[in-house]
Amino acid sequence: MTELSDELLVAYVDGQLARKQIRAVEKVLDQDDVIAARVEALKHAHARLEAAFEAILAGEEMDVSAVSARRRKAS
Repeated sequence: MTELSDELLVAYVDGQLARKQIRAVEKVLDQDDVIAARVEALKHAHARLEAAFEAILAGEEMDVSAVSARRRKAS
């Protein structure tokens, strides 16, 4: 089993690696099921985090709009 740091794998999932690093990680992924499973788990976690962040942003925008509307009515 090849050891790759979580930081490197997160950078891979985030698309922050150079082409040469991407190819090296993908070569390991083709050969190591454990690392490939870790990357899949990180991809799923990343997708959930993005969805949660987008929901938070959408909620904040709604809250800001609601506050602005209340202020206009109070004036």
